[in-house]
Amino acid sequence: MKRAIFAIFLTSLGCWPTFGQAAPDTQNVIKNAVRDIRDVQPGMSLDHVISGLINQYDCIKMETHVDGVARYSIWPKLDATKSGQHQAASIVFSQGKVVNVSIDVYPSTGGDAAKFAELLFWLLYNGANPMPSSGRVDKLGNPRSITLSIELRDLHDAEGEDSDVMFTVDGKNYGIRISKQDGHPDTVQITQVVSTVPEKN
Repeated sequence: MKRAIFAIFLTSLGCWPTFGQAAPDTQNVIKNAVRDIRDVQPGMSLDHVISGLINQYDCIKMETHVDGVARYSIWPKLDATKSGQHQAASIVFSQGKVVNVSIDVYPSTGGDAAKFAELLFWLLYNGANPMPSSGRVDKLGNPRSITLSIELRDLHDAEGEDSDVMFTVDGKNYGIRISKQDGHPDTVQITQVVSTVPEKN
């Protein structure tokens, strides 16, 4: 049976927060070979990265309007024999060094996936706290911050599998259920849960 995988990505202008991740040992990664987008690591030089990817990917430089910052859109070259082997991505360089790599784990250009992501974004955004502005870019992006405690459940029965993501935003309880039932299309839904604790007699 297929396993359900659910991921949420919140990013602003191509910059991905580290959330406390340890900085990589740049001395060890700078010289590593680059053949796939997942080989790219912070600290690598722009020339080293692009020259390594150019055979497998179209590397398109995008406008940033920020001095010293370059952003490249990375797309797998169309090759029917390698379809699905490579993922699209965005790479941000500052002063010629990689500072951010955003890989499209689940790309979508429209339809139900886009509607679902938009609903989830506004649910989280409206319950988040405004962040202090540090410049013009922040003012344009209206950034907000939210920290969630998430409960995950993977439920199995004879007919299939339900994967639940449960969290609270602004005092309200929500659940996301990814349902995979034999003989039926896979479904995903967001539910607001309103309940009360029965009074003891």
